[in-house]
Amino acid sequence: MIFSGGKIPFILLLLFIVSLLACAQPRSSVSASASPSQDANLDVKSDAGASTGSQTELVTVAYDYAGKHGPSKFAQIDIMQVKEARALPTGYMLFKNRACRVDTEAIVLGQFYVAFKVLDAETPTDFNRLRILHLEIDELSPTGWSWADCTTLTDKHEGGNDDVTSKDKPERRLPDFAGRKISCVTSELGIFVIASKEKSPAKDKHQFTRIDVSTVSSPGVLLVGENVTYTITITNKGPIAAGEINLENWLETGLVFISATPSQGTCLRSTFSTGGTICHLGVLPTGATATISIIALFERNVTSPGRGVQNSTPLVFKERPNDFRNAVNGVQTAIATPIRL
Repeated sequence: MIFSGGKIPFILLLLFIVSLLACAQPRSSVSASASPSQDANLDVKSDAGASTGSQTELVTVAYDYAGKHGPSKFAQIDIMQVKEARALPTGYMLFKNRACRVDTEAIVLGQFYVAFKVLDAETPTDFNRLRILHLEIDELSPTGWSWADCTTLTDKHEGGNDDVTSKDKPERRLPDFAGRKISCVTSELGIFVIASKEKSPAKDKHQFTRIDVSTVSSPGVLLVGENVTYTITITNKGPIAAGEINLENWLETGLVFISATPSQGTCLRSTFSTGGTICHLGVLPTGATATISIIALFERNVTSPGRGVQNSTPLVFKERPNDFRNAVNGVQTAIATPIRL
């Protein structure tokens, strides 16, 4: 097309400027019909039928900072097809089979702020019980995964990429019955479920069980080139059984792991940190004792004189295997083996 005088009509110039502005905006698009991208660490089968007639929608995915912006993907899934997902935590029930996978092509630094709209939470009572659970990697879980309640119930979360969604202020992430919207904050995307939290049960009259843990080393004084054996003893002092005992043992730099042998359950090397050993001991009845024998080579001395070689063991236990893990039910033991210079 040729224009007289070689001049471009004003309307075409205006359209060109508008298109440039649109391309310059960061993207945070959502595709409700997109298939979830496959993660080598999660075995997930998409539930194609659940996406039609679904009463749960992904509203926004915002984040603190992105090295690269990209679209988000949302797909309903059948949670029973996620083999890594253990039962929901005690006191939570899956709300009308609501489970989904959320992914993004953005390269993100910081936290994600994810909002869902749950259209069939019909009453304020039902809505106020809704929680968002996220499936997270957890070495202290026998399955390697555990559920975390990431629901935003206060406005104390800060951040959010205002370039992506200027409306996604902290106060707008609170539960909103009128809009049927709930939000969560998480460091990763992946598998989410909408769950209903039961009413707080009456306070248990029985005292939670007491777990004692201690560590001894042999020999009592180390020379470079010698093996050292750490014996960790876990005892349930009662008054009730512990439904699950999990612990991690950390060897200081200079100690080289050789073996770990538990009296019950299993022990394996940490996949996230050198020097770490993860043990899952299972149930420990009242009055019972379990032991773990860890052998290491004292390869080189990297400590200051008189400090000794450190070995530490954080341990967590649960009354029921599906209870949340928290600071209340955790104990720790540590030992410093003297060094013979």
